[in-house]
Amino acid sequence: MFHTTIDSIVESELNFRPTAQEVLSDAILSLIPNEESRCLLRSISPYGSKTALLALAKDLADGKIDFSICIHSIQKQEQKQQTALIPAELLSSTLIQELAPYFSKLFFRSQATDGLDYALHYASDLLICPYCRKKLSLSTKGSGDYSFLCSNNHNFPIKDGVA
Repeated sequence: MFHTTIDSIVESELNFRPTAQEVLSDAILSLIPNEESRCLLRSISPYGSKTALLALAKDLADGKIDFSICIHSIQKQEQKQQTALIPAELLSSTLIQELAPYFSKLFFRSQATDGLDYALHYASDLLICPYCRKKLSLSTKGSGDYSFLCSNNHNFPIKDGVA
């Protein structure tokens, strides 16, 4: 019998390497004019939901968020430390693709502000209804009760992170 958890899918030791990058939506393309930032967004697109990716694009466009690599140089004998920040836009596309799991984990983990684990947001792009094969989406009933719901109103309540 096949057994896995959403966390094991989303946090699989960062070994997941998608075979193809997503094509960015027109909404994202209109927000992000430079190719360097588009390359970053394309690289992390397989790791988060389309909604999360659009939110990231808006934050990038508004200057609310920026990605960079921090490098520490430590001289142990002299107890001296130096730090350099390298903006992600200056990195090669190959390096960005290699670092994408780390960038996406930082952003998508902190982006879920509704109290629900970010893995459930991510799962909504992966799940289909077992009854009718329609896409499941994350829904709330206003009282803090979350569930996955399909267009045919098949409902799968979430209790303690489990649907």
